[in-house]
Formats: sequence, structure tokens, C-alpha cells
Amino acid sequence: MKRAAWTVTILVLSLMSCAYAQDLRLSNIKPEQHLFQRLNQERQIAGLPSLQWDNHLAQAALVHAKLLAKHEDLSHQFPGESSLMRRIAATGLRFTSSAENIATVDVADDAHVGWMLSPGHRANILSPEYNRVGIGIVQRNGRLYIAQDFARAVPTYSSEEFRDALAIALNHVRESKGLYAIRFLPDPSLRAAACATHGDTKDAEASLIGRSAQVMVFSLSQPDNLPEPARQAMAFTGARDGNLEVCFRPDGIYGSANFWVVLVLPTT
Repeated sequence: MKRAAWTVTILVLSLMSCAYAQDLRLSNIKPEQHLFQRLNQERQIAGLPSLQWDNHLAQAALVHAKLLAKHEDLSHQFPGESSLMRRIAATGLRFTSSAENIATVDVADDAHVGWMLSPGHRANILSPEYNRVGIGIVQRNGRLYIAQDFARAVPTYSSEEFRDALAIALNHVRESKGLYAIRFLPDPSLRAAACATHGDTKDAEASLIGRSAQVMVFSLSQPDNLPEPARQAMAFTGARDGNLEVCFRPDGIYGSANFWVVLVLPTT
């Protein structure tokens, strides 16, 4: 998971910022909404798609902004606090990557100005990697403490939905070659292997004693993002039936949307 390692404190306010602050108060625009609009303006100028507002990310950002205000300091992770990935995952969002900008300022717009002048923060705002954002702001002693959380969100699947979508994606490879579709049969032992594996085929192979088969184990967050070895196997196998099992297992390495997959294709 990508994470920004930059922090910024805006100490000098310009006359323009003061005028902006007055305009913002008169317009009744919430500072979170203003910063959201500002970042999408920057993305539009850069020819990038706008980010969608996400309440999960806003929830995670607000939790962190409260800690920024409590400590009156800037940090991406305070002692005893969960990592950014875990904070976002705790909201229920399924995502594959994330990043965070933080700031403490007197006027919300100064946070955006400071971020755009900082290479690390600017890279987060203009990254094509992310499709969602949420912003949390807490005021304390006249200062604003701001967290801006980014993520690439992916659809939420149950294990059954993911397995069905993956089976379709695998057979699309067959169809593109003019080949017949493979029927994928359920196998509870292989599902248990998918839930136990860390990328090793040994657990799956142990349940296939006496069977001659090609066994593949891999992780996916999106069912149509097939690894090349799986594509190659589907393109050249002569099997009519196979086995396919998945298990939803998010973790700190593979992300909060991770499924482990066991694919078995008989060789005789």
C-alpha cells in the first residue's frame, strides 16, 4: 500500500487567503467540501478524472483528524493507532491502495495551497491511481487539523460472487481463442486450501492425491485482472472440467479486497 510520508504546516497567511476565508464563511461552504472541489479542479486542469467523495474515507479521515487535534501535532500514525490501511479497512471499504495528506492551518484553503507546493502531497492529489477521497477536519484552539484520505476502491463481492465473476473472466480467455468453455465444479477441500494458503500450492495439492492436474494459487482483488500464468493455462488446457475456489482474506500485504484463488485444471 502506498502512503505519503510528507507533512505540512502552513505558517504564513497571505491577504488573498484572508479574503478567501471571508468569502468561504459568507458562502456557507463547508471546508471539507471546498477542499474536495479544489482537488478536483486540479485534476481537471491536469486532464485526470475527478475523484468521487467516499463516506468511508471521510470517516477514517475524521478519526485521524481528531487525533491530530488531540495531540496538536502532525503524524500519519500516532503511538497505539492503527496504520492507514487498517483505519480505512475498518470502515468496510474494499480498496487496493491508499494514501493520506495531513495539515494544520488557520484557513482550510492554505492546506490545499501547501499540498500543491509539496511534491509528495501534490503527487497524491494528482495520482491516477486513486478514484475516491474523503476529508476530515477538526478545529481546536483556532486551528484546523485536516486529514485527506485517498484510495482505489473496488467493488464489494461475496466469495460466491467473486468465484462466479472469476469463472466468467477465465472462460472469456477461452472464448477469445474460439475454445469451448470449461465447467468449474465446486470442491470444499480446495476452498479450505484457498483459506489456508499464502501463495503455496502444497495445501491444494494435498487434496488432489491420485489426480493428475495443474494447480495454480494466486491472489486477486478484481476478478477480471487475471495473472498471465492463469491466462496462459486457460488458453492451452484441454480440460473440459476444472475446479475453482476462492476465499476472501484481506491482509496488510495484499490489501483489504484480497481473495486467494485455487485453480485446478486436469491434465489427463
